[in-house]
Amino acid sequence: MIADRSLSDAELRREAREIFSRIQRDERELPDGDTGWISYDLTNHDSREGTLIMRGGGGLYAGHLGIALYFAGMYDVFGEESYRESVRSAVDVLVEEEVEDLSTGADVGIGTGVGSFVYGFSALADLTGEQRYQQRALEFAGTITDEQVQADDSYDLLLGTAGTLTGLLRLYEQSGEESVLDRAIACGQHLLDERLSKWGYGVWDTHQNEDVRSFSTGMGHGAAGIAASLYRLYAHTGREAFREAADEAVDFENVFYSEYRTNWRANWQRLPEFPTWWCYGVPGIGLSRIGSLQYHDREVLRRDLDRARAFDPELGSRDSICHGTFSQVEFLIELGRRFDDRYLDRARRLASHAIERKRERGDYLVAGGTVDGLYNPSLFLGTAGIGYTILRLLSPEDLPSILRFE
Repeated sequence: MIADRSLSDAELRREAREIFSRIQRDERELPDGDTGWISYDLTNHDSREGTLIMRGGGGLYAGHLGIALYFAGMYDVFGEESYRESVRSAVDVLVEEEVEDLSTGADVGIGTGVGSFVYGFSALADLTGEQRYQQRALEFAGTITDEQVQADDSYDLLLGTAGTLTGLLRLYEQSGEESVLDRAIACGQHLLDERLSKWGYGVWDTHQNEDVRSFSTGMGHGAAGIAASLYRLYAHTGREAFREAADEAVDFENVFYSEYRTNWRANWQRLPEFPTWWCYGVPGIGLSRIGSLQYHDREVLRRDLDRARAFDPELGSRDSICHGTFSQVEFLIELGRRFDDRYLDRARRLASHAIERKRERGDYLVAGGTVDGLYNPSLFLGTAGIGYTILRLLSPEDLPSILRFE
């Protein structure tokens, strides 16, 4: 169930500004002497307690780069120079430090690794109009080696090769640099080479630190995210092998679809069986099918999208865009862009319900909550992502979908 009442544009603008102000107030000196934010990550999926991890510095998922994208969204919507200045402050250390120092030892995903720097700086260039950020993205793309790609054994969107592939393709679409496409093709080839056979489908073991193989479903760590990246690569290369691999991944994922639950089962033992999150479950898989259809028209993809839009949105136990209420809001926004305004109305009502709950409780339900007086400000797990989604309710066609990595 979602609320009947929708907040007005003025109320949504006020909420976006309040989130920004709170994030600004929580900036402080970090242990390394720099100023910035502390964000928290729930790593224990077996309980709500989890483990709290401090993450200052870079990264799209839980670092400064993700917060900067929210600030850039504020600049794009409100046009106030102070917001663009906040972007500069948030990423100063990432601009000034040598790219090799930032990329050495990092994973290759779009959440925390080199892919996050490529995508994040490319997106910042569009939102702020500052081309130096595109140049920074190109510099990070130039650090990606064949050896680094071939060493990856995560493969997925958030932590693995599919994430770097997606970031590179976003940058290629922006810059037209053929060297960037060449790097993307190397990523795609690695994904082709590393498939394993499961029930006759070529898929990836994306949780190799587990005792058993895990051929996951879902956008963040599974088949949906990898398939979307390969369809995007196919559109730019015309290579049938990439399309065929994406088709197989989608067909494998559909083995886990439940007509009764109108959702795809998360086939990883540490998760709820049918989550309604971005990383696993119908919102993320629905977003992946929207993105895939942008690059390849296939009846199965259209059928899956029809399945996904039959889901019943509801207020979640958390609010984040990764595994909370606002992942559903983002999916509804994208359905509204593709189909009609009824979905945008539902998106606004669901977001309004979450905002009203926050006003009653005093804070949003995000990973880590409020710890030692600090509030999780990160993009995927905290308030920056919530704020960005609120901005998209105000301007759905102008602000790119971060959860589709536009």
